[in-house]
Amino acid sequence: WSNAEHLQVLQYEPGQFYKPHHDQNALPESAWGVRLLTFYMYLADVEEGGETRFTNLDMKVAPKKGSAILWPSVYSDDPEKTDNRTFHEAIAPTKGFKYGANFWIHQYDFQTPHAKACENKRYLHPAADGGMVRPESTAAAAAAVDAAAAASRNTATASTTPHNLPELRKLA
Repeated sequence: WSNAEHLQVLQYEPGQFYKPHHDQNALPESAWGVRLLTFYMYLADVEEGGETRFTNLDMKVAPKKGSAILWPSVYSDDPEKTDNRTFHEAIAPTKGFKYGANFWIHQYDFQTPHAKACENKRYLHPAADGGMVRPESTAAAAAAVDAAAAASRNTATASTTPHNLPELRKLA
């Protein structure tokens, strides 16, 4: 649950659609990393139309109440590379309504940074071993660095060893 965006419930009326798009739009260096997967649930049968069409695979999935589809947004061996096969669109229902819900699953915890009002921007930094690291809290990191700098200016014995800085967590 912590890596998922909030559940989004969708309703399409006859004639309403969603143009071809790709779900991976998060920066790899964002606090939550890339969108790894999309999980889409069909909440009702549609009288006519309303398929999900994967444009680069020339494949349609008909909405059926209680069914779900799961697809990758990126390659498992290279999560920074978008899987272009999963461009898709929501075809308009021609008769009846289409109801669905989706979760987007991220590489890292989404809920905590989102609750702290983080945006889809670069928060992660390269680590010496090629992975990515981030401060446990960007605000806490800045405060700790400022406090360490102030302490070193005011006290000859102040320590700026790593244990005074925020813990960094390897995320790769």
